[in-house]
Amino acid sequence: MFDANQNWDVEEAIENMKLLAQFDPWWIEEPTSPDDVLGHQKISAQIDQSV
Repeated sequence: MFDANQNWDVEEAIENMKLLAQFDPWWIEEPTSPDDVLGHQKISAQIDQSV
């Protein structure tokens, strides 16, 4: 598990999560603001990890 603590925007989250995939995390917590539902949807559509 990695906790990004809401520090990334959507594009940074996608890029960083793809880089972190090599470590096979169970999930990546709060890659961006938890209120950004559309951002999380976009992230989820482009990566394989759980958000």
